[in-house]
Amino acid sequence: MSAKPGAAVMVEAYSACTGGHLALLEVQPDGTVADLCKSVTEAVASEMEAAGAGSTRCVTQFCAISGGRILQENCRLPNTGLLQDAPEAKTGDGAPPALEFLRRRERQVASYGLPHVKVWNGDSGGCVATLDLQDTSVKLPAVLASPTCTPDGRRELVIENALARIVTAATKLLVVNLRGHEGIIRHACLARDGSKAVTASADGTARLWDAETGKCQAVLRHVDEVLCAAFSADAQQIVTGSLDSKARIWEVKTGKIKELAGHRWAVNAAAFSRDGRTVVTGSDDRTVRIWDVERGMCVNVLEGHRSPVTEVCFVD
Repeated sequence: MSAKPGAAVMVEAYSACTGGHLALLEVQPDGTVADLCKSVTEAVASEMEAAGAGSTRCVTQFCAISGGRILQENCRLPNTGLLQDAPEAKTGDGAPPALEFLRRRERQVASYGLPHVKVWNGDSGGCVATLDLQDTSVKLPAVLASPTCTPDGRRELVIENALARIVTAATKLLVVNLRGHEGIIRHACLARDGSKAVTASADGTARLWDAETGKCQAVLRHVDEVLCAAFSADAQQIVTGSLDSKARIWEVKTGKIKELAGHRWAVNAAAFSRDGRTVVTGSDDRTVRIWDVERGMCVNVLEGHRSPVTEVCFVD
C-alpha cells in the first residue's frame, strides 16, 4: 500500500555494482534525487559509526540508478516512480522498495565491449573490475548511455532515420522535429537541463539544436560519419567521435575546435567527466582513452577489451 501524500516512507538501498545491502532508511517522497542520495550517504555513515568502523569522513557519496540509468540529481522524486509503492514510515505496512545506488569515485571510468563491461581507475589506468554480461546475475555499475529524457521525465528524444523528434514521454505526442540531417542519425542526446539536443549523423555532421523550438544552432563537421556526440555538464562544450578515428571538442559559444587524435580506428563513444575537464573515448581499436580537455592531450590509454568499445562513461 502506498503512503499518504507527503508522509515519510521507508526504502532499502543496495549497491548497483555488487548487489550488497547499504541501508534501510526513511526518506521524504516529495524531495529530489539529490536529497535521496544524501540520505543514503548519511545512513551508510551512521551504520559505519554504529559498527565501530572508525572515521566516516571518507564515506563516498552515492548516485541513484533506475532502469539502468543514472538519475539526474535535480529530478523530483514523484516524477521518477521510485517511491510509488514505498510504505509509510510510521506504519511500516508493506515491504520497502529495493533501490540501487552507485558509489561516486574520482575519475573512474566504465566501458563496454561485447561481452564485458570494464571499470577502470582513470588515473592509474588499472582495471578495477570486469563484468561478464553473459552472466545474468551481473549488475551494471553505471549507465552506459547519454540522456534522452528531460530532467522532469516529461519529454524524450527519439531517432527515426535522418530525423530526430522531441516527444512527450508518456504519450509519445510530437513536441518538435529536429530536421536537417541528410544521412541516418547514429546517436542523439539531450543536455542535462533539457534545453539543447545534439545529433550525430552518417552525413558527416553533428548538429546542435534548441530543444524547445527545433532550430538548428550549429553544424559541426567531421571528414567521415559522426558516430557519437555528448554534452559537458554545463552544455558549454560538445564532444563528437567519428569514423575518421578522431574525436573533437567543440566550444558552443565560440565554435572553437580541439581535435583529439590517437585512436587508430573509429571512435564509437565519448563522454565528459562531471567537471568538464576530462573526456573519455572508446574505439573500434579496442582501447579507451582519457583526454585532458584544456590541452587536448591523451593522458591515459586503457587496454584490455577484446572487441570494439561501443560505450563509455565516467562513474562519477
